[in-house]
Amino acid sequence: MKKALVLTILLFLIFGFAVKSQQVPEFNQKMYVDSLNHLYINKNQPVYLWLSTTENRDSARLLQSEDSKEYTNPLYLDTEGINTVRTPSKVDKKTKKVIFPKSDIIFELYADGISPVTTIQFLGTKKHIKNQKVYYGKGLKINLKASDQVSGVKSIYYSINGENYTAFNGVIEFSNEKEVTFKYFAVDNVSNIEEVKTKVFHVDISPPVIEKSIKGNSTLNILSKNASIVLTSKDKLSGVKVTYYSIDGKNPIRYSKPLPAYLFSGGDHKLAYFSEDNVGNSSIKDDNEDKEFDFSFVFDNTGPKVELIPEGTCSYKKNGILYLSRDCKISFDANDDYTAVKKIEYAFNSQNKYNTFSEAFTLPENNKTQLLYYRAFDELGNRSKTYKQRVITDDKSPTTWITYGQPQFFNRDTLFINSKTTISLHAKDEITGVKKTEYSINGNEFTEYTKAFQIETHGLNSIKFKSTDKVENIEITKESIVVADNSSPEIFARFSIEKIRTKMYKEKELPVYPSYSKMYIAATDQHSGTSKITYSINDGSFLNYATNNQITKGNVFIKVGLYKIIIKATDKLGNESTKEIMFYTAE
Repeated sequence: MKKALVLTILLFLIFGFAVKSQQVPEFNQKMYVDSLNHLYINKNQPVYLWLSTTENRDSARLLQSEDSKEYTNPLYLDTEGINTVRTPSKVDKKTKKVIFPKSDIIFELYADGISPVTTIQFLGTKKHIKNQKVYYGKGLKINLKASDQVSGVKSIYYSINGENYTAFNGVIEFSNEKEVTFKYFAVDNVSNIEEVKTKVFHVDISPPVIEKSIKGNSTLNILSKNASIVLTSKDKLSGVKVTYYSIDGKNPIRYSKPLPAYLFSGGDHKLAYFSEDNVGNSSIKDDNEDKEFDFSFVFDNTGPKVELIPEGTCSYKKNGILYLSRDCKISFDANDDYTAVKKIEYAFNSQNKYNTFSEAFTLPENNKTQLLYYRAFDELGNRSKTYKQRVITDDKSPTTWITYGQPQFFNRDTLFINSKTTISLHAKDEITGVKKTEYSINGNEFTEYTKAFQIETHGLNSIKFKSTDKVENIEITKESIVVADNSSPEIFARFSIEKIRTKMYKEKELPVYPSYSKMYIAATDQHSGTSKITYSINDGSFLNYATNNQITKGNVFIKVGLYKIIIKATDKLGNESTKEIMFYTAE
């Protein structure tokens, strides 16, 4: 019967296995055979050698050593890594003879008494250490890698914040903000356990909180020139690394101190700002819809605009000088582009002392040129420019006079005119000038004078007139009495003898006078009196009756026949009347 020598190495595991919360699991020390049939034994395990002449393990007998009795059963391997069990001389399995050259039969054993080594990798985010505390940002991942020099790594285990240890099978992700106590270790294939390693760190996924405040004088979102914008950033974990701001969409600038408003141009602006903490959390990159990270504001660096307003129509401006009537009141109106007007001030002739404007006022009693200074302040303390206005009080009314054109006739204290006489009004004002002249005829409503006029009303007429200057000083009404004579003289003609008969002429009955008859002419005028009488005989030249009165002689009508006498009478205003007389003469 063929016999085989079987070397059996039995390893008795000493430890039991149990996993408890936050306790390192217990692993039984054991043997391990890899894919190359290498046998690995935990160096700390006892080794017993059993010998059998068959492949049946049940017939194996425990080897005893006479030479090293006290170091066997069990024996312990002394060398890390490869160990050997030897027997002298290799024997051919068929011939049973020693093989030459002689060499030992060697059984290889691998002793492993060194624990694995695990390294940890923090991935996907930034790291920051503050006050000896470690912080990681959003997107943190942990990867564990272990190595073993002999039997190889079997598993890696980790525990988070006291939870049960879990076998590592891939990258660990952290999505919640918290403080983490992370423990980990590795076990090799013969149950050497690495000493537990611990990492304590904070997962910080919250961005900083920024508080904006205004230092200095402001109202709502309107900033004065002494105001400044203060940005205060706070982060409860890793801390604020940097704060940036941007004005009107320009490139961000690192914030280091309050932003004085006077650095900006006047008008509307938009300030955007954000902070970043030491692990990369940014207030602008994260979804913070409930937070406001921009600020629209107005930098008001200009004062109000002020307007001087005389009340009513009692003022006039010429060549930069404002003329006012004695009772004319001055008021001011001011407005500001952004804020309310706080107050308006004014002063006369000197800026040493200003008065606060509260109600309309009149100029001081002074007909000389005065300088009126005025200015305004808005609610932020911005002062307007100082306005200066030269003012003069005009308390003198215009002077108006009347002139009459031709024809006119003055008799004693009465002026006579007619409907052809032009009437002109003249006015002057030494300071502001005449604004308008008005007149009224015979008590009718006043009419503004624009050009010369005539009077059609016959008889006594009253012309009242007055002028107003450009600051509404009104002249005392004046009156001119004039008689309008628009009637012509009445002509009278008489013969020295009565007619002797009548005679028809073109169906008209005419008187017949003796050829030696004479004619006498006269005229009367109701107002101005007759100035001249002329006559013509049978369409001849007109003769002045006063200087050529042949018609009163007895020889004018000697020639028997038809006569036509035309008589004209003119009064002293040129009003003229005409009278025609036709008759016959006979023997």
